[in-house]
Amino acid sequence: MELLGLILALVAIILVTSKWNEVIYALLLGILIIIIFSSMSINSIISTFINATLNPGTISITIIVLLITLFSSVMYKTLLLDKLLKSLVTLLKNIHMLIAAIPALVGLLAVPGGAIMSAPFVDQLGNRINMPNGHKSAVNTFYRHILLFFNPLAPMLIVVADLSTLGFIPIMKFHLIPVLVTLIIGHLILKRLCPNAITETDVSSNSKEEHIKDSFATSLKNIFISGFPFMIAIILALIFGVNFILALVIAIVLTIILDYTGDRILTTSDIKPMLSKGINWKLGLSVYIIMLFGEFIKDSGSIPIMAQFITNSNMSLLLIVLISSIVVGFVSGHPIVGAAILYPIFLPLLGDNAAYLSLIFTGMMLGYTVSPVHLCLIVSNEYFKTNYLGINKLLFPLQLILTIIVVAMTILIY
Repeated sequence: MELLGLILALVAIILVTSKWNEVIYALLLGILIIIIFSSMSINSIISTFINATLNPGTISITIIVLLITLFSSVMYKTLLLDKLLKSLVTLLKNIHMLIAAIPALVGLLAVPGGAIMSAPFVDQLGNRINMPNGHKSAVNTFYRHILLFFNPLAPMLIVVADLSTLGFIPIMKFHLIPVLVTLIIGHLILKRLCPNAITETDVSSNSKEEHIKDSFATSLKNIFISGFPFMIAIILALIFGVNFILALVIAIVLTIILDYTGDRILTTSDIKPMLSKGINWKLGLSVYIIMLFGEFIKDSGSIPIMAQFITNSNMSLLLIVLISSIVVGFVSGHPIVGAAILYPIFLPLLGDNAAYLSLIFTGMMLGYTVSPVHLCLIVSNEYFKTNYLGINKLLFPLQLILTIIVVAMTILIY
C-alpha cells in the first residue's frame, strides 16, 4: 500500500503540474495521497510535519531561495545583470556556449534549488536566440547538474567515494567521455532548435581592430564591476565556506552600494518595496512544501520497499542496477537519498567496479533530474512559467543520451 500510494502521488503531481501548472497544490495532493495509503498514525503525521518544518535544512534552503530571488531582482533593477550579460556575450561571442556555461559554473555551489540563481542569466540570454521558456528551464536544469559528475564538493560524489574504496578519480574518469559527448550533442541540438545567435557587433573595416580591443578591455572591466556581487557570493561560499545566506546578504548589499556609487538607478523609496515585491514568496512556499513532501516519502517507508522489490526480481544485474537507480532517483527527487539507499544494497554484489558504480550514479541522475519532485526543476519551472511536460521535451532527451552512453560503455568494458 505504501508503494501504491507513492506511485499514485507521483502520477498526481505530474498530471496536475502538466495540466494546470500548480506546483503547490500538486505537492499537497501528493502528501495527502501518501498519508492515506501509508500506515502512519496521527502522531507520526504530526511529528513528520513538525520535523520537516523545524528542520534547519528546510529553513535554510527556503531562506536561500527567497534571497536569491531578491538578489536577482536587485541585479535586474540596477541594470547590473544586463551589463554583465552584454559583456559576457561580447567576450565569448557564442550565446549557445554561454547559456550552458553559466548554469554549469553556478552548479559548483552545492545548494539545493540553486538553479534559481542562474535562471535570470539563462532567461536574458535565451531571449536573444528566441528560446522558448520550456527550453530555457530545461537548459538551466540540465547544465546546472552536469558538473556533479566531476565536482568533489558535490554531496552525491562524496557519498560514492566514502562508501566504496575507489575514491573520486575512477568515477570521474569513467564519466569523462559520456559527459563530453553529451555536451557536444547538446550544443548541436541547441544551435538547431534556436539558431538565431547574436555575434560580433558590426563595425567599419577601418576601425574594426581598434573596436575589438576597446570592446575586450571594456567588457572585462564591466564583467568585474557588474559581476562583482555575484562573484563575491560564490567565492565566499565555495572557497571560504561562508554560510550561503550571509554570502547572499553581502551580495545584495554590494549591489545596492555599486548602484549608489554609479548610475544611482535605485532611489531610497525603491528599496523598501523591492524587499517585499522583489522576493518570490510563492517560490519559497514551493520549496518548503517540496521539503515537506520529501519528509513524508521518507517516513512512509516506501522507497526501501521499492528498492528491495526491484533487486529481488529475475533480471540481469545490469538491468537491475539501471532500473533501480532511475526509479529511486525519480521517486526520491534527491540524489543523496538515492545514493544512501542503493550503494549499500549493491556494493556487496558489485565490489569496486567503477563502471557499475558509475552506472548507479548516472541512473540516479536521470531519474532525479527529471523527477517532478526535483527542487531545481520546480524552482526553474516556477521562474520560467512553464510546466513539467514543457521542460522535459528537451531535458529528458539530453539526460537520456548521457545515460545511454554510460550503459554502452559499461557493456563494452565489462
